[in-house]
Amino acid sequence: MALIQITEPHQWQRVVGIDLGTTHSLVATVGKDGKPHLLRDETGQALLPSAVYYGNEVAVGYDALAHANKYPTHIITSAKRLMGRSMEDLKPHADLFPYNLIADHGMVKIETAVKNVSPIQVSADILRTLVNRAQKELGGDIEGAVITVPAYFDETQRQSTRQAAEMAHIRVMRLLNEPTAAALAYHLEQSEDGLVAIYDMGGGTFDISILRLSQGVFEVVATGGDTTMGGDDMDRAIARWVLEHSNQSTDISLVARQQLLTEIRTAKENLSRDKKATIKIAHDTWVLDQETYHHLIEHIAERSINIIAQVLHDAKIQAQDLDQMVMVGGASRTPYLQHVVTEWLGRPPLTNIDPECAVALGAALQAHQLGGNEKEGHLLLDVTPLSLGVELMGELVEVIIPRNTPIPVSMKKRFTTFRDGQQALKIHIVQGERDKVSDCRSLAHFELRNIPPMAAGKAQIEICFTIDADGLLSVSAEETLSGQQANISVQVTHGLSDNAVMDMINDSVLCAGEDLIKRQIAEAQTEAKQLIHSLHSALVEDGDTFLEAHEKDELTVAIHTLEKVIQSSDAQEIKAHIARVNDLSTPFAHRRMDQAVRNALVGNNV
Repeated sequence: MALIQITEPHQWQRVVGIDLGTTHSLVATVGKDGKPHLLRDETGQALLPSAVYYGNEVAVGYDALAHANKYPTHIITSAKRLMGRSMEDLKPHADLFPYNLIADHGMVKIETAVKNVSPIQVSADILRTLVNRAQKELGGDIEGAVITVPAYFDETQRQSTRQAAEMAHIRVMRLLNEPTAAALAYHLEQSEDGLVAIYDMGGGTFDISILRLSQGVFEVVATGGDTTMGGDDMDRAIARWVLEHSNQSTDISLVARQQLLTEIRTAKENLSRDKKATIKIAHDTWVLDQETYHHLIEHIAERSINIIAQVLHDAKIQAQDLDQMVMVGGASRTPYLQHVVTEWLGRPPLTNIDPECAVALGAALQAHQLGGNEKEGHLLLDVTPLSLGVELMGELVEVIIPRNTPIPVSMKKRFTTFRDGQQALKIHIVQGERDKVSDCRSLAHFELRNIPPMAAGKAQIEICFTIDADGLLSVSAEETLSGQQANISVQVTHGLSDNAVMDMINDSVLCAGEDLIKRQIAEAQTEAKQLIHSLHSALVEDGDTFLEAHEKDELTVAIHTLEKVIQSSDAQEIKAHIARVNDLSTPFAHRRMDQAVRNALVGNNV
């Protein structure tokens, strides 16, 4: 009797998409009708202010803001800007935050009147509130979540986001780049093939991503951004204007700063539709008109356009090559930003989905697919924003995964030992675009030990870099002859400093010629050191056996000369002396090899 294939009915998964934002956060899901929708609280609010109050109890969102006037030093806002950051990173921007920051094991903690809290803990409290909301609306435990992050979040910031989710007991299905989520919300995978730019200006971060759409596949061609630029910076610009016109010092109390920022945010929202807005603090009132406001935020708009230009350059395309541009993020509602982008692009961008909701809706669609609720879907190919590699001898960088490589990805290269009998290898992982380690960012170190003793260059060390779909990096090393292994998941202890990513890319272009010269010198020096080391060992072992006295003296003098010029800044001079030593040592090497062959053949018939 023939058998017929049976398919068990799929059990619907309660999965959600979460936009963990700087100013507001949202949670969304896809209904049985296949359409994404926002999940709301008991009052019908979808937006959850990313604010947490720490007092006798913990309050999140609007409940936290209700304590703002009475207990401003108990409230933390904009914690996303602090994720994965060190005190050194934040020193130039200490005045941006209405609370004190303290160092804590390479990261920062936020000082409140009650206790010191990490940005990860603050984010966990926000995430927990969103998931509780989802559980009430969907009638059961949430089985997974896609959480969005800025495309330019580095390794530390992504790890910090995942740790916050773990603290909130959320199973992370994927960390999804915000621009890609926005593209999903606009159903661009159903559009004609082409190039799309996603301009994402939120409360504290800015991203621009160029996506190539091809038969339902999203491929991120290039990405750029600034994790320290957004709507909060517009607030600070207005605050400085207010303080200058009131003849007050910028060093005001934390309470006054919190109250001022609350007024400014209301005025900023009013200026999106009105020509003037008032700002009231105590007995003083200031009137801010649109023209002044636009002047105050002009540098933010120009900075965003400059970043777009850099990303287009990376993608080797021009503005006219773009088929569409989408603007998302709360700050992108600002009419002036939309005007600047329209002028630069030559046509209006897409803004028909609420800019603050698009990312959450896109994340919900991705969770819907990953949860198995949708049989067919889109394929997302994000990219890594900076090159990743290891340190070589001579403090050089060997790139293993180049910048703008689509992820997830796994790449490997083979290396070898420098000295005879070397039994351990220290592996230094770096991130950046320059040839010298000192010009790049150090991510982590680990060691491969118990390598069997071999002659220099005989060991085969295979180093593999793997970046998963969340953009998280793991590195493994294996000596292939012995099978000895070591590995590490990269969890660095501090974030990139302000604008460091863009500076790295720009410096790599400006310093390309200088870097090439430095690399040539370093490679020549390393080659010389390896040659000297191997010849010293060979001369001690067999110098008197296979060399005449005058040959040995001549070779020894050449080696000493090479040792003197090894610090030369002229790569050609070093290579010339290497060639001289090689010429003199070649007969010696041949004689040693002949003897080794004769010894191997003793007692054997050929």
